[in-house]
Amino acid sequence: MLRSKLLTHQCLDALSYPHGKGITHRDLKPDKIVLKTRNPVLIKIIDFNLSSALEPMRPCVGTLYYVAPEILRGRSSYDNKTDTWFLGSCVMELFVGMPPSKDDLNPCEFQLHVLLKGKRHMYAAHFVRHVLNIDPSERPTAEEALDHLFLPIEEGDADISLPPVDQRDDELPDTAP
Repeated sequence: MLRSKLLTHQCLDALSYPHGKGITHRDLKPDKIVLKTRNPVLIKIIDFNLSSALEPMRPCVGTLYYVAPEILRGRSSYDNKTDTWFLGSCVMELFVGMPPSKDDLNPCEFQLHVLLKGKRHMYAAHFVRHVLNIDPSERPTAEEALDHLFLPIEEGDADISLPPVDQRDDELPDTAP
C-alpha cells in the first residue's frame, strides 16, 4: 500500500504543475505514467498530445475506461478535474486490478467493496471515491487531492525503491534447434 500511496502522491504532484499553468492532460492512463528511476522510485507523466490549455474544453477525448463521466455525457465544457478522474481510474486499477466500470457511471462500489475489506485500506477507498466523484464540481483538483488523509508522505517514505529487475526474466528464450 505504501508504494501505491507514493505513486499516487507523485502523480497528483506531477499533474499540479501543468494544471497551475492552465494545461489539462485529457488522456491520462497507466501507460502514460512511467518510471523515471527505480531507486528511489520516481515517476513522470508523458504524452501530452491531447492536452489543452484552452478554456472551455469541448472535444470528447480520452480512453474509454479512464475518461471522466462529464466527457462521456458530452457536457458543453469541462476542466482539469477530468485529469483527477483519469488518475482516480488509474489508482482504482492499481488497487483492484481493473479500471472503474462504465456501466452506469457509478464509481465502482462493488470494486471498492473489495478494497474496503481491511480497515487499514479505509482511507485508500475513501480517496478513490473522492477523486471518482461523478459530479465534477464536487471532485477535487489534483492539488486539492494531495491533502487527502490517504496521501501524507512521512519521513523515509519517499526513499522507497523497487527491487532490481531480474535480467533473466527480460531475456528472450533460446529457440535455436
